[in-house]
Amino acid sequence: MSVTHFLVSLAALAGTFTYLKSRPALDAFLQDVERTPVRAWVVVLHLALFGGLMAVGQRLYSSAAIQGKGQDAGLVVAFLALATAVLASGLVVVQPLTGWGRLARSTSAAWAYAAGLALAAVLMTAGWRALWRPASTVTYWLVQVMLRPLVGQLIVEPDRMKVGTARFAVLISPECSGLEGMGLLLLFGAMWLWLYRKECRFPQAFLLLPVCLSTLFLLNSVRIATLVLIGHSGARLIATQGFHSQAGWIAFNGVAFGLCVAAGRIPWIAEARPEQPEKLIATVNLVAVYLGPFLAIVAGGMLARAMTGSFEWMYPLRVVAPCAVFWVYWRQYRSMDWRFTWRGPALGLLAFATWMALEWAIEGWPAEAVPPALQMAPGPARWGWIVARLLGAVVVVPLAEELAFRGYLIRRLATEEFDLLPPAQFTIWTLVASSVLFGAMHGGRWLAGTVAGLLYALAYVRKGQLGDAVVAHAVTNGLIAAAVLGLGYWKLW
Repeated sequence: MSVTHFLVSLAALAGTFTYLKSRPALDAFLQDVERTPVRAWVVVLHLALFGGLMAVGQRLYSSAAIQGKGQDAGLVVAFLALATAVLASGLVVVQPLTGWGRLARSTSAAWAYAAGLALAAVLMTAGWRALWRPASTVTYWLVQVMLRPLVGQLIVEPDRMKVGTARFAVLISPECSGLEGMGLLLLFGAMWLWLYRKECRFPQAFLLLPVCLSTLFLLNSVRIATLVLIGHSGARLIATQGFHSQAGWIAFNGVAFGLCVAAGRIPWIAEARPEQPEKLIATVNLVAVYLGPFLAIVAGGMLARAMTGSFEWMYPLRVVAPCAVFWVYWRQYRSMDWRFTWRGPALGLLAFATWMALEWAIEGWPAEAVPPALQMAPGPARWGWIVARLLGAVVVVPLAEELAFRGYLIRRLATEEFDLLPPAQFTIWTLVASSVLFGAMHGGRWLAGTVAGLLYALAYVRKGQLGDAVVAHAVTNGLIAAAVLGLGYWKLW
């Protein structure tokens, strides 16, 4: 597990450092990729190896192996060897090994930094496990202090670390100490201060780390105390299935955002900036214009899941939050080119057909009954939720996600001055990378999401009209909604 943790951390950190601090080397590598022709025999070899990996993996993780009847050591070795070969051949498909070697030599400093931080993350995780018990004890005490003035009679069992009321109680395990979130925040804060070290005053900037870590630790106790209060009030499903899973991430994001703001706004910590001429006209932050609605959907989704139980009744928050951003930047959105051609609906239809074909091939026909909570709800509540879901899927989500992934990301990956880059000047790298990230956002349906992202991107770059991508996305989502409501494929929602 530690090896996997190290490798994943190394890859993520090295990629981040290379992109942020070794852009010339990365740009040169991408130019070589575009000039290098794809060799058919390498692609065929890669696909053959991938097919072999799937076949061996299916036998290795068969039901017999899962049920504890043992795994063949030869299959394990074959699986690992094929996985290595698939990775190596995939790299060669993109660029010969000599090109990868030049990139590695040019970015050796980034890999060194990444290896150090990845090793620190592994050691810190292993070391902090020894602190789980004392930290959870402190958390247990803090939760009691917070709850005693708010509930009539508090039930505590110190030997089991149980705290709550007669109606709802929780067990505080060592994993509930909040140390994992603090470790993640420490890595995030260290990386932030290193990347923006020229904009901060040291050593005082280092004080942000203990302040933020202490705040997150305290908020973890607040989270558990609030969990008990929500359950005590009678909303057990909201407490256990909604709030419990989302409150920690909400707290982490809030503290991390506060760290970024404090590092740039507090005069004692932020490096003084040269004064701007008074006649300089204030300009709108274009990053906020393009990313604001999407981030609002993410934030609204986290709050909606935290406030609901097994069924997300608060879905309308995902619609209202981005609409507030649309209203704030209404003038900027009006100035964009929202015209569209026949390509938008056509590519949207193709994306829908691909989505359904992959759904059928992987999961089988996705027919599923109406969620019981929605079926038993009063008519106004049921139809109000359906209308909000339709508005979100067909109008709000296509606008927000196309602004973020096609309008912003596909150009930002190529240059910092993304607003000056014509969409037609895309590269294969930016097209694929933005689509893969879009697909990753769709969880288990990442493959269908990636293909759909590629089609929406093609709709956008062909004429440079964001309207084509939005309409394509809206057509796909509209047809999926029709399949859900008309054919009963509720699994798609």
